[in-house]
Amino acid sequence: MNERSGLAGDEPGVAGSGPVSRQRWRTILVLALVVAAGAFLTGQSTTAVRTRHSLAAGIGWLRGSAEHAGWRTGPVGTWVDANKQLLRIAAVALAALALVFWGQPTGKSVALLAGLLLVALALIEFLGQPPQRTIVAPQPRPEPGSGSSTPKRVNP
Repeated sequence: MNERSGLAGDEPGVAGSGPVSRQRWRTILVLALVVAAGAFLTGQSTTAVRTRHSLAAGIGWLRGSAEHAGWRTGPVGTWVDANKQLLRIAAVALAALALVFWGQPTGKSVALLAGLLLVALALIEFLGQPPQRTIVAPQPRPEPGSGSSTPKRVNP
């Protein structure tokens, strides 16, 4: 308590006073904006779907360019593609845990974690390559009457 006013919180560094309070509100604001943007982009609105499609197409174009240049992900890419959902959940969970255990998070630290999460999600999308499909050419069918459908005799 401050001797002059008798009110708690007048001292510098106490919750609810001066710069500390402004910093907390900025952090809460940045966190709220990050959560709102994430909720919007994972939603079903036309804008969100188009944004996700455009980002996925852009990352796919980068992956195609890398493959054309000779870069292959091999079995890692196939594994990442098969486990994309799990890897995305793990990336979000790690970012959330980092935020929870951050001593005094600021708006900048929240923005940094959000940026790192976006990089991780883009990397998962970039590395995740569906397995190569081998196309088997159909075997030509023998023409009727050609005699190739009857077994050939082998003389001992």
